[in-house]
Amino acid sequence: MASLLSMPRLTALPHECMPPAPCPFRQGYAIGPEASGVFATEQLILGTSDEGTRIISDVMFGCANESEYSIVNDTRFNGVFGLGYHSESLVKKLGSKFSYCVGDITDPNYPYSQLRFGDGIEFEGDSIPMEVGGVYRVSLESISIGGERLAISQHTAVIDTGTVITRLANNYFAVIRKKLRSILEGLGLREISVYHENTELCYRGNVETELVGFPVFRFQFANSAALELEPRSLFRKGRWGSKSFCLAMSPSISTEITIVGLMAQQHYNMGYNIDTERLYIQKIDCEYYMDS
Repeated sequence: MASLLSMPRLTALPHECMPPAPCPFRQGYAIGPEASGVFATEQLILGTSDEGTRIISDVMFGCANESEYSIVNDTRFNGVFGLGYHSESLVKKLGSKFSYCVGDITDPNYPYSQLRFGDGIEFEGDSIPMEVGGVYRVSLESISIGGERLAISQHTAVIDTGTVITRLANNYFAVIRKKLRSILEGLGLREISVYHENTELCYRGNVETELVGFPVFRFQFANSAALELEPRSLFRKGRWGSKSFCLAMSPSISTEITIVGLMAQQHYNMGYNIDTERLYIQKIDCEYYMDS
């Protein structure tokens, strides 16, 4: 059973509670969806790498009674697992390191995606400085397509697992869309007219067959670290069925920050060292990472 939290447990949080009444919460993204309800605590039992278990007591979470998040209302899922770092977060309770390897997020039966916690994690790949807080900020040095660097200045990027598509700093979305449109038109693909023509780019066709050999889309960070997006990480299935696809990016509400979504992180292991404030980026098949 989850136990509801009252004022003594929330003195460090910016919420007003009057015991014995429960403490309410409201959580939302800048792009719109919100969830609200009451805070609660629960005991979690997690598996360990040596096939044992670890009990984590008094884990705080939001027990939502109203939600605009589609995933919360999907009966296949139990809720949203937050990876932010703050005084009451599960990440802090489990140590100073965590990592996740994400495979094909469009396949609900993909068995190799995984999430690891604990100070014993060994990271590989290129590392970059990150700013630790409620979100994880890094410096995005440049963006290129097919080796051609676009007219995009260095700016801040947030690495986010709670956003599926990437939200580009508002000034840069048009630059990327123009370049991709030129490439796709050169392949003879037919663009689909969409209502939100300033925020979408959609085409007739199938990503797996039409975009073989498509130029690599590259987010370049410091120290040679990069995310290189294959077509299945750059484009998503369109709402017209399997014979259409759309760019898995849209403008951010910010003119200064790009939010790198989960689709762009497919087939990478992302390792977070909170103590050293470093992010490790390793391109890998998650099936092989399971054995490491």
